[in-house]
Amino acid sequence: LLTGSPALDSGNPAKPGSEPGACESNDQRGVTPPQGAACDIGAFELVPPELAEIDIKPGSQTNPINLRSRGLILVAILSTPDLDAPGVVDRSSLTFGRSGDEQSFAFCEEDPEDVNLDGLDDLLCHFRTRWTGLLRGDTQATLKGKLLDGRELMGSDSVRIVPVGRSSAAEPTP
Repeated sequence: LLTGSPALDSGNPAKPGSEPGACESNDQRGVTPPQGAACDIGAFELVPPELAEIDIKPGSQTNPINLRSRGLILVAILSTPDLDAPGVVDRSSLTFGRSGDEQSFAFCEEDPEDVNLDGLDDLLCHFRTRWTGLLRGDTQATLKGKLLDGRELMGSDSVRIVPVGRSSAAEPTP
């Protein structure tokens, strides 16, 4: 199901399996509804993605991106008490860019690092600038992927697209 689908949260509001016409107790994959405000219509109950906090270009406040760069963009997936990013993120599933579906993944660092100084190790990954699909005027970029248990992962952060031919001396671009 896609975001905005009329099937989302539009099923019978009765407790699943409680009466005729109520949603089934499980969807075709065994997921228990509802995962949102009400059951989804159909055989598939959408499980919302795990929201992750990300930090594009850690240490930079404005996250400048030079679209002409042939380099890489560093993105930190920040750990929380409930999400051990280095331990649970399926690195091979990561995508990053304008919509979050862009196949721009290059690699993740072997050693985690606490980039936001909260005492938790964060996962540092690199993405190919030219493969992100970012455009002049974009103000946000999105990371998507999966956790090792199969759940979806998603996070977004602000970006500032640097005009072609210019760069900031205070904050170098990739």
